[in-house]
Amino acid sequence: MNDFESVKKLIIQLVKDKAGNFDGDSWEADYKLNWEDELAERLANAFYNMSRAASAKENTDDVMLKAALLNSRTDFMDLANFFRDIFDDLDALLRKPVWPDIPEGFDYQGYHQRVIHRCRMRKPDHLGRNCVSFLVQGIPAKMTMVFSFLSRGDLGLIHAGMSREESRKALGGRFEAFYKAEDSTVPTDAYDDLGVHVYFDERYRVVGVEFLKWSELVWDNQKLVGENALVVRQFLAKRGEVLVFNDSGFSATGVGLRFYVPDFEEDDAIVEAVYVEVGGV
Repeated sequence: MNDFESVKKLIIQLVKDKAGNFDGDSWEADYKLNWEDELAERLANAFYNMSRAASAKENTDDVMLKAALLNSRTDFMDLANFFRDIFDDLDALLRKPVWPDIPEGFDYQGYHQRVIHRCRMRKPDHLGRNCVSFLVQGIPAKMTMVFSFLSRGDLGLIHAGMSREESRKALGGRFEAFYKAEDSTVPTDAYDDLGVHVYFDERYRVVGVEFLKWSELVWDNQKLVGENALVVRQFLAKRGEVLVFNDSGFSATGVGLRFYVPDFEEDDAIVEAVYVEVGGV
């Protein structure tokens, strides 16, 4: 039972069989989906892709479950358990088959990080809906775009004074606009394949770009994100940059760079994200 249609039928049946133990009516009210048809098929596609990824890494870690649980409200516990049951049943039935069409070099860990980061950024009242909507699209194609920090406010492709439309044209590809915080009035453009978030002011001019761990940001060939924090600090010190430290990392205020390093006290701490100030230069 290795082909997609067979697996999809199996998962749809698992969804329907377990639907009686889950409050499908409230799901339909919130998400305007038909529980036994459209949602079942979308879940089938999602779990099929997740099982392929798990098989590729011999890891049945359910990223959909983690996304639903992360920072979520307690009423998503039933949904998460529902997902877990289906995934466990699927794993037991398929016995981790070797799928013939696993993308070569598929970055399971990177995909997992994209999912979790996106879900962390959601408004609490929309978290579950948006995370599931993001996940059921399936595994995105891996994209790479190298950004070079040239000077304060200048990333080459993205620079001070650029409009939202200009930045979208420069970056291309798929993006999703979402509100970063509860009180945000202007949406942020998220290019999850690239690991890039672009921020705008009320005039929709670019004011900053956030680079996540799986993105490619360099300065004179030195990688700035996803790199050992000590290596980055030494590089900045050699360039004469003054660093300001805080609870979440450090900043090079002279060039408008902010580094997020949650495990800063650890010797092997990694720069998880870098925010580059673009506006106001």
